[in-house]
Amino acid sequence: MASFDKGAAGDSTGINKMSADQRKQLVYELSKDSSVALKNVLQDWPCDEIREILCAESENGLKYTGLTKDEIINKLFKTLSKKNTGDPEVEERDSSPKRQSKDSDPLQDVTPSAKTKGNGTIRCKNLACQAKLRRGNTFCRRCSCCVCHKYDDNKDPSLWLTCNSDSSLDDESCGLSCHLNCAFKSENSGMKEDNISNDVDGYYLCVSCGKRNCLLECLKKQLLVAKEERRTDVLCLRLLSAQKLLKGTKKYSVILNNVEKASKYLETELGGPLTGPPSNMSRGIVNKLVCVNKVKVECASALKEIDRQLLSSKMQSSWKMRFENVFANSVTLVIGAEESSSRDTTIHYTVWHRKSSEKDYPRDWTCELFSPDTRYEVFGLTPATDYCFKVVCFSGAKELSVDESTVSTLNLEDEVMSNILLGFKSGITDCNNLSPPPPLDIASCSSFSFEQGVKLIRQLECSGQVTSEFRRKFLTWYSLRATAKEKYVVQTFIETFGEDTKALAEQLIDTFSDCITRKRPAVDSGI
Repeated sequence: MASFDKGAAGDSTGINKMSADQRKQLVYELSKDSSVALKNVLQDWPCDEIREILCAESENGLKYTGLTKDEIINKLFKTLSKKNTGDPEVEERDSSPKRQSKDSDPLQDVTPSAKTKGNGTIRCKNLACQAKLRRGNTFCRRCSCCVCHKYDDNKDPSLWLTCNSDSSLDDESCGLSCHLNCAFKSENSGMKEDNISNDVDGYYLCVSCGKRNCLLECLKKQLLVAKEERRTDVLCLRLLSAQKLLKGTKKYSVILNNVEKASKYLETELGGPLTGPPSNMSRGIVNKLVCVNKVKVECASALKEIDRQLLSSKMQSSWKMRFENVFANSVTLVIGAEESSSRDTTIHYTVWHRKSSEKDYPRDWTCELFSPDTRYEVFGLTPATDYCFKVVCFSGAKELSVDESTVSTLNLEDEVMSNILLGFKSGITDCNNLSPPPPLDIASCSSFSFEQGVKLIRQLECSGQVTSEFRRKFLTWYSLRATAKEKYVVQTFIETFGEDTKALAEQLIDTFSDCITRKRPAVDSGI
């Protein structure tokens, strides 16, 4: 850091004088201080420069084009912090076709000195991986367990848990994996047999970073193997693993019930618990079991429920309920669904609504919507009232997910003011481009409405016959304080001077200037 200082780094002219290596070195040094120091300096840097450094440091092939500058800076700080603390990082696999010779004593743990090349490069001992390792790493992030630091020669993915990105969970994943059995023994997974956590029902915690991950995919792998397995001992171990994954769950009680039934069928026939396989289990064949059909039926039922839960979770994250055009007596419900979520299946939604003060939804639904037509306007609502809306999503006859949301209708005064402001906005922007107002249709004035009044006064303003201040005060007075008699007088003026807009404007100004500036009189409490 002797060649440049941090103070000058925030200046755009100072950045241009730095080389690419100097900029990277500066960012690396700042990341050792704090995220605040890094953010203060990088705020004045071009976003493309910061993104380029992040892409170079992360080495995962991502472009990060959809992130804001603050998100890119935060991501860069996290990436550099992991490197500063010596967190293991997997580099690209060596493309050399030369295969390393097999060790005479193939230990399944990775030590930095085990595979050191002549040029100082350290590689994973696993011949199927051979990833480059940083000095000081205790295990390979790509192929080894983050708990026991060992790898499997013939890795079975169904016996591993991986910290994955999940669209329904906001936490960032670390991408590390561990043996399923190691997770059952770890306090940090939330699945330790003698210490099941009730706070993570339906999930498991990554032993490395603590992120919540859905366990359904791993559970599905266990039951798929169990359903097709030919060896009795493997069948028992898979059902035992499924029981451990579901232990204490309330969220997936239906699946747990199927797994427990299948386990009891086996325990009854084999004469012992699945935890300690009896002697006749080791070389037994599944098809020779009397209960084989019952076990497979329960496994199939559990898999069917898992698929339903996975689809429900996917649909829940792919559609959202929102409200538009909220007025005093009506609201527009819009269900926004991703196009891909309903491309292959017919999705429909059943909607109920009630006042928040009411306990239950009515028996009759409000409407049914079928994708892609998912917009519905609800009328007959009470002003200034909170409403609850419930939407149930179906695929065919299957209920996929349920979502609830609340909305508050406007009171009448707020709605009137909203209409006035809308008129102001559109009137002001169009005044310079409007041609002189056409003659008013006297026939239509016999049923004069507030909307016609807004249009009329805007025309008078744009033609220069009334001021903006008069227009604003007149519409506010007419909508909120004018009596029935005063409104009748206004209508009479319009009918009389409809074709002479100049005379109409003068008459309105002379007659109502005092009325529109007068405040609303106080209401006597005794009358």
